[in-house]
Amino acid sequence: MAETADVRRPALDPALVVVVIGVSGSGKSTVGRALAKMLDAPFLDGDDLHSDASVAKMTGGRALADKDRLPWLAALAARIGAMAAARGGVIACSALKRSYRDALVSASQNVRFLQLSLDPAHARERVADRDDHFMPVSLVESQFSDFEPLEPGEPGISIDATRELADKLEAFRTHLAEHYPTHDLALDPQHPQHPQAAQDPQDPQATRPDDAQAAGPDDAPPDDAEG
Repeated sequence: MAETADVRRPALDPALVVVVIGVSGSGKSTVGRALAKMLDAPFLDGDDLHSDASVAKMTGGRALADKDRLPWLAALAARIGAMAAARGGVIACSALKRSYRDALVSASQNVRFLQLSLDPAHARERVADRDDHFMPVSLVESQFSDFEPLEPGEPGISIDATRELADKLEAFRTHLAEHYPTHDLALDPQHPQHPQAAQDPQDPQATRPDDAQAAGPDDAPPDDAEG
């Protein structure tokens, strides 16, 4: 998915860039879109930055090597830098290895990771249930071979991908409140810069606080692919 544009919300300082990461099938895009809606911020699906050659390679059942990912990581870092310099945003991408995440953090000190943790059995089941993505089930094992959980000192939190969407969003907000209180203002509906604060409660078109939570549990196959 391409970035969504909405200039109504003033930028917070510092501009928060959330990168939702995890293996294929963990629900990165689903959570990322809900979080972007909560923040009223642009959303970018990292899959959109893969080259045609990389997409063809994965579609054919061949895992990407580090050299294949270098241009993709550079493109992601550039987008993160642009978001951080503007009004922040949310990106969904795999970022399986620590070195990949370090490359993204180097683009902005305001990057915060939300890592969705999922076991191989659930990942295979979810990927197998999808029919509109280039990532085949045969590559799930390679995802876990590359997977490196968030380490102490990395800016983020790991959350069980099988939890309900509302629970995951609240867990991330709690993490921000405890560790990055300035960023937590972006998720506070009472903060004057939060999009919900400026809306007329009688406006039927207004985004309500429980809109992102209404999606319910992630029983349906998440719509993220490899990136």
